[in-house]
Amino acid sequence: MITDGWKILIPLGIIAFLSLQMCTGLKFAKVGERGKQLYEQGNYDQAVAELKLSISEYPENAELRYYLGLAYLRQGHMDSAMIAHEQAAEIKSDTGMDSVYSAVMADRAKKLRESEQYEAVHKWVDQAIKLDKRNKRAYYEKYMAKGLQLYYQGSKWELWDAIVAFGNASSARPDNPMPYYYSAKSYQKKDDKDFTNAIDQFNKALEHNPPDKISAEIKQELEDLKRRKKLYEDFWGN
Repeated sequence: MITDGWKILIPLGIIAFLSLQMCTGLKFAKVGERGKQLYEQGNYDQAVAELKLSISEYPENAELRYYLGLAYLRQGHMDSAMIAHEQAAEIKSDTGMDSVYSAVMADRAKKLRESEQYEAVHKWVDQAIKLDKRNKRAYYEKYMAKGLQLYYQGSKWELWDAIVAFGNASSARPDNPMPYYYSAKSYQKKDDKDFTNAIDQFNKALEHNPPDKISAEIKQELEDLKRRKKLYEDFWGN
């Protein structure tokens, strides 16, 4: 038989337990959210430190480990990022995060390509595609890096391979003018009398709204190509 005293103590115990749970939840939210906010703000060094601290308190929280991996990716530390990703997936598999990681990797690959670190691009895009085979941005970066590397190396056969790579890049992102632009440049470099292909690719680049500086260059190139094409055909009677 439960006495009146116990009738009072039992509800008080439940209230105390629930209060402890609420406080723990609030503490977790505060600690966990801080790391995620730092990541969203672009403070990746601080985000890593904060998220590692949170993980030490809540080692079974997959979301914190996923965010730690993303922060590592932004820093350029792929190996550490993939360890965090694997640890998170062991706790809670989340295929949606694979596509997020893949997108961040493609973004990193773009920065590497723009700084002409073509070899480094391949490592990032290969991993991005492994995580998400539908990531067209990753394929685009892969083929653009390959094409540009071959274009600048410049032998005749490498230029043919560059043109193929730029064609694959345009298939991945048909709305982007740059693969057409570099295809035209490759045709010019391969054979300065290959007017037709160069003109065709420059025109396709213009159709896809290139930046003003590139657009002005293309228009000048087209004018020069058409002039030289006419001179050549007049001279040879074609």
